[in-house]
Amino acid sequence: MSRKKPQLAALEERLGYVFRDRALLETALTHMSAPEAESSRLKSYQRLEFLGDRVLGLCVARMLYERFGTSEEGDMSRRLAELVRKESCAAAAQVWNIAP
Repeated sequence: MSRKKPQLAALEERLGYVFRDRALLETALTHMSAPEAESSRLKSYQRLEFLGDRVLGLCVARMLYERFGTSEEGDMSRRLAELVRKESCAAAAQVWNIAP
């Protein structure tokens, strides 16, 4: 039986998802100012944030392309920017009850 940190277990319960790679989850939740990350920026969430931003952008771009296939590129670019901006993501986190 694996021992989980209580905060991580609570997050998994709220999300309805159990993470397979606990170390990766901890990295995703570690700010670069945390003591664990002080010696190396590689131990903070920043690299994962970089990757996640690209994945989110690709998923939203695909959805927009399928939904608004006759729209011009500029229109889809504006929609993309609106959907992936931090305020929109924060609002989604509020709805999912995972906002800090």
